[in-house]
Amino acid sequence: MYKQHPQLEEEQKKKAITSTLYAEYDAVESLSNQHLIDDSVSEKQKKEIVEKMEDEE
Repeated sequence: MYKQHPQLEEEQKKKAITSTLYAEYDAVESLSNQHLIDDSVSEKQKKEIVEKMEDEE
């Protein structure tokens, strides 16, 4: 069985996490734009997502 280079695996994990966070951010933004969630909730969630992104870097 082919084993990936550990560093490459880490990179892929980071990319997957980052793209998930971007998707979450877009979802929050979308709900906010449709007024399905309150702006204060939206801001709080976006702030948390941005913090997670910074942690991943």
